Amino acid sequence: PVPIDMEALRVIDEKEARESRIAPFSMVGKRIKVAVVSPINPKSIEALDKIRSKGYEVTVTVAAPQSLEKVWSRYTCHSRPKQRPALWTYRARI
Repeated sequence: PVPIDMEALRVIDEKEARESRIAPFSMVGKRIKVAVVSPINPKSIEALDKIRSKGYEVTVTVAAPQSLEKVWSRYTCHSRPKQRPALWTYRARI
């Protein structure tokens, strides 16, 4: 399994990634690796061009839909608000 870089997920939002059938999974500086189901899908091409227009050098990898689902599932983990530690209140009985 290839590790998923959470920073790569910030390049494109989950809705657009799902609609365009792409999944960014690795990023180093301005180099980003993106998995696609089909490199000739017009929506995928449009989304990849949008990423390039932000100054990223994009490497495209063809992957199975299940692999994209794994990346997309990380958006939920990524967007979940951070949990604050529970505050405990101690009341002394007087």
